[in-house]
Parts: sequence; C-alpha cells; structure tokens
Amino acid sequence: YALSLFTYFGTTLPTQEQIEQLSSANLSTQQLLKLGLIQSLVFAFLGVLSAGLLRLCKEVDQQKVPTLEAVFKIFFQKKGWRVFIFTLFFQIALSGLTFLFDSLNIFLASWFVMVLGYTLFILVIPLITFENFSLGKAIFSSVKLVNQQPLLMLSLVMFNSVFALSGIFFLLVGIFITFPIWYAFTYSLYKQLA
Repeated sequence: YALSLFTYFGTTLPTQEQIEQLSSANLSTQQLLKLGLIQSLVFAFLGVLSAGLLRLCKEVDQQKVPTLEAVFKIFFQKKGWRVFIFTLFFQIALSGLTFLFDSLNIFLASWFVMVLGYTLFILVIPLITFENFSLGKAIFSSVKLVNQQPLLMLSLVMFNSVFALSGIFFLLVGIFITFPIWYAFTYSLYKQLA
C-alpha cells in the first residue's frame, strides 16, 4: 500500500485531506483503474510470498531447519509464476466485483463475494506449490475440496481471517504473531484435505 500511496500522492505519508480525496466517489475511472491494478500487482507479489511461506510451514512440519531460501526460491520457479498469475487475475476480478457492488450500495453483497471467493480458492496456492497442479486443475480442485464441507470451511476461513487481520490493529506488531498462524492454518488445511 505504501507503493500505491507513493505512486498516487508522491509520498507515503499523505495528509488527512489527501486520504479523504481517495474515496472511490471522488476518483476518476482512470485513477480507480490505476489504483486497482497497483493493488492487484501488490497482492500478486504477496501471493507468491505466501507460497514461499507455506513452503516454510512444510519444512517445519517435516522437522527440517527452516530457511529463507524456501521462502524466496519459488519466485524463480514456474510455480511462482502460476501463483502470481492466479493471484493477479483473482484480485482483479474480486476488486471489480466488489467495486460494482459498492457502487450500487450493496455493501453486504460485496463482503459476501469477497469472503466466498477467498474461501473457495483458499487451497489454490498450496495445490500449485506442493502438488505442482496447473492453474485450472488447482482452481477446480480447491473448489471441489472446499465444497465437501462448505459451512465448516467458510466459518474456519472467516475466523482465521479476522484473527490474522487483528494483528494490524495492534500497531502492526501483532502481524508477526497472527499472520504465521494464518499460514499454519492454510498449510494444515491443505494437508488434511488434499
């Protein structure tokens, strides 16, 4: 987000007035597209980083000494590109849908689409990372596995998402505690269902 703020405002510390102008109602279509694309690119990069962090969870699970190489090695593999492409297009589609619902003032539908999307596709990155699935097979398999117990999966994803994001509200210090739990949850879910 700092990159987005710097690109748009020329600084990573915008004033209160600048932040208020960032409302989607005050932005032109070109500005919305630019911010949406930057956000999607950031999320795509973070998707590949997530794949690396899941590999780190696997090393710990196998009682190996975890290394940073496990995290960053995927950036230079075909798997990393598949994760990047999936995350980029998923985020673009999700942002488009949520923007559409938000512009129609249907905020609850926007939230529901976001939660449903993250729930259905929660296993895509682990399936690409560990099973070397193609993009289509990983998406289909994730949806199929999640639909075996959809209410349980939805509640688990919602609970762990809220827990992981709660780290942001504690001056970002909590992220270092709550986000590793998110990756451990995702790895454990993959291991049990796949």
